[in-house]
Amino acid sequence: PGTSYPTRAKKLAALHSYLRLVRYLLPTDKSIMASFLWHSDLHTENIFVNPERPTEILGIIDWQSTELLPLFEHARQPYFLDYDGPSVEGLEPPTLPENIGELSSAKQLEAKRLYMSMSLSALYRNLTYRDNPVLYKAMEFRQTKCFEMLLLAQNLLVDGEALYQASVLDLEKEWPDIPGVQAFGNPPFPVQL
Repeated sequence: PGTSYPTRAKKLAALHSYLRLVRYLLPTDKSIMASFLWHSDLHTENIFVNPERPTEILGIIDWQSTELLPLFEHARQPYFLDYDGPSVEGLEPPTLPENIGELSSAKQLEAKRLYMSMSLSALYRNLTYRDNPVLYKAMEFRQTKCFEMLLLAQNLLVDGEALYQASVLDLEKEWPDIPGVQAFGNPPFPVQL
């Protein structure tokens, strides 16, 4: 508070930075750029199942929050997994702490609960990789600096132009490694701050 004073000129400068960068930030994999219908409020209270066969879905409600956007905008772990712990990346299963035997019983229980939650999240990632590789690729894209920059731009008016422009400066260091930059023939960094 008190260190940044937003102005119209600063916000416009941040938007111009975004417009110079966006073509390089978008995924190069066209399969995750395609539009998909996505129910963003899918949880157990919005899914009706057959009580005699719980794996049979009878209906889904609460469609008003549904969007049609590129897959990479949607791809994330379903909310019904109720996991909000450390990020689970890749396909490797989680492990318990090496020193679990040295922890208090309360800390051991906490570590085992976290392990079970992470295992469920890892299982979802593995099943997605096996059964829906395009969705998995979209989930992987969401772990990149490019996605972070696209997300920051969506929230430019909320998080502020100073944060976005600082991220632009950080992006310059990674510029040659960005797939979109390579796809466009390795142009020089297009933003001067």
